Order: sequence, then structure tokens, then C-alpha cells
Amino acid sequence: MTLKQIKYFEAVCETRNISKAADSLFISRSVVSRALKELENEFGVELFNRTHLGLELTEDGKLLQNMFYEFSSVYASIQERIRQRNSNSESRLLTIGITQTCGRRLYPRLFIEFNKNYPEVQFNTIELSAYESHDQVTTGSIDFFFTPETFRTGSKFSMMGELPLYSSQTVFCTARGTRLAKHSTVTPREITKLPMAMLAARPPIEWPLNIVLRTSQHVLIKRAILSGLANAILPMDMIDDWDGVIGVPFEPPLTFTNRLIWNKAIPHSPAFNDFLEFMQNYNLTDL
Repeated sequence: MTLKQIKYFEAVCETRNISKAADSLFISRSVVSRALKELENEFGVELFNRTHLGLELTEDGKLLQNMFYEFSSVYASIQERIRQRNSNSESRLLTIGITQTCGRRLYPRLFIEFNKNYPEVQFNTIELSAYESHDQVTTGSIDFFFTPETFRTGSKFSMMGELPLYSSQTVFCTARGTRLAKHSTVTPREITKLPMAMLAARPPIEWPLNIVLRTSQHVLIKRAILSGLANAILPMDMIDDWDGVIGVPFEPPLTFTNRLIWNKAIPHSPAFNDFLEFMQNYNLTDL
């Protein structure tokens, strides 16, 4: 597999026609055809089916297309980072992804603590879903992301590095004075028919729920709970300072671990290494 083969394959995916792909690349049709055949022989699969609308990717071809997309993005990121290193323009900017649920505890206090030791490092912080963050750290668009989601980072073939940070639990959130607010624990059966507010992300549980509000705004969920219009299922550390809102643990408990995730397969800046070392030694119970 070569970069040229990938380039030719992507051109055929875009045009759905070998001749048009060859014209767009200013090469002969036979060169493109040979490159596709070499890829098919290397992977032992057919990449395209012929239809009346043109070439159509097979299921194996779609897998290869996704793999090449990630590879090309990572390759471009590596080129840029090497260019920065060789031009002595090492970046002191870190781009970090946070999720709706873990950002409240970490931002901005953690970054302020880091800047006490490294005042020259600047942060570009973006709120993303866990899966958007995973895609962007894969391509090198962001340096790190914080997430409670579990990814397959333990495999020796994984590109991802992982640092467990702290454990917490997801709780049932209701207004003080409600019947369930007095309980020491709740079960799924007790809440399935209650009106629920949810963050506009993947639900933290798979139970059937009566969702009456879905929003990305924490303040709307808090207001809905306090007004008695809805309840919620949220991380305990997210509602610690929500006066009037009670977090009731589930039985059995819904525990999770927040993690720091990064891409091990691409070169990183000194600022990246400084932040990773800081996180490895920082006591997050101080937050």
C-alpha cells in the first residue's frame, strides 16, 4: 500500500468512475486501474461493484475508505508537527476537548493550576461529545480529551493513550422535598415513568425513560428539576453546587471513571509533554 494508491482510490471513490478519476489526477486510466487492482490483491477483497450509476464501494471497500480517511488525517497531522519542530516554531498552544458532564469539575480550575507552572502555554478548549473528541484526537485536530466514556485503549494495537483520573457515580437528580429525595437509593423501576430531563448527548443508561426535555444547557435542566417539571440522571460531581437539587445514588451504583485520552501514534509538542506529566502527578481530589 502506497500513498499514491490511497490517492487514486480516494479519487475513484469521489468520481465513481476510473476515467474521471484519472482525468482529475492527470494520469492514464491504466495507472488508476492498476493501483486499484494492487490494493485488491493486497487486501484480498473486491473494492467496487459496477452499477448503472457508476462504481459503488463494496462493504470491504467502505472499511478501507474509512481506514484511509483516518490514515490520511493522521499523516497530514504528523507532517505539520514535524514541520513545526524543524522550523523551530514549536507551539505552546494545547487544544483540549471536554464533555458536557466532566467539564464542570475540570474547567477552568485544572488549567489555572497548570498555568501557575507553565504560564506561557495557552489553551483552546472545545466542548464535544466523547465520540467527536475521539475522532478529532485520532486525526490530531485536538491534543487531549477528557471523557467518562470507555474506549478500547488497552490493546497493544491501539493508537490511544489513557490516564484514569478520578471515579464518580451517576445519580438520580430530583428537587428537595420530593418523595424520592428522601430515599438513600433508587432503582430503575422507580423512575421509568417519571418526567426526565436529559443532556443532548448519548443517555448514560439504556433504560426506557420518559424524556420531556433534551438540551445542552445545564441551567435549563437545573431549572426544570427545581420547578418540579422534570428529574434527571447526571454525574454527582456535576450537581454538587446545585442548591435545592438532591442526587440519589442508584442501586446497584452506576460508577464510572473519567479519563484523559490522547493519540500515541503522532509526535507531540513540549507543551503536550508538560501537560501530560502535570496530569500524571496532579491530585484531582483537590478540585
